[in-house]
Amino acid sequence: MKKMIFIAAALLLCIPAISNAQPKAIGGRLGSNFEFSYQHSLAAGQNGYPNFIQVDFGAAFPFAPSDYFGALATGTYNFVFAKPNWTSRGEWEWFAGPGLSLGFQNGFVMGVTGHVGLHYTFDFGLQLGASFRPSFGFGVNSYEARFWETGVYAGLVPTISVRYAFR
Repeated sequence: MKKMIFIAAALLLCIPAISNAQPKAIGGRLGSNFEFSYQHSLAAGQNGYPNFIQVDFGAAFPFAPSDYFGALATGTYNFVFAKPNWTSRGEWEWFAGPGLSLGFQNGFVMGVTGHVGLHYTFDFGLQLGASFRPSFGFGVNSYEARFWETGVYAGLVPTISVRYAFR
């Protein structure tokens, strides 16, 4: 019973933090993969810029002759570390963060992900971005366990993103 009360109290204390979080953007990413992308704003970090979570899900295309088509889901926690004032309108954001990738491409694949990029959000809500997202992990199928080299190679291909940013 004490555990249930503790869990309920912890959830109630989290409500103010959750209620301030807002959706940030939704759209797609195209690079070595094609993915649907969702970003969710979080509380501001120590530098005063709001961090965000990004979740992407989509098709994993063959990157090498030995690869297969597959599906991949990736989640990253991104820290906005700079907002340069390069233009009088819109907003620039440099970001980077860690994450995790899970999917199926010639077997189960899983990797630790690094994400770094730049976004520009226009005044009317269009967000354009470019990023790199290599993953370091492993793949397992019915006959072998291996290093997931496609996660590294495909992640070093520049990815272009187009999203609608909520304001």
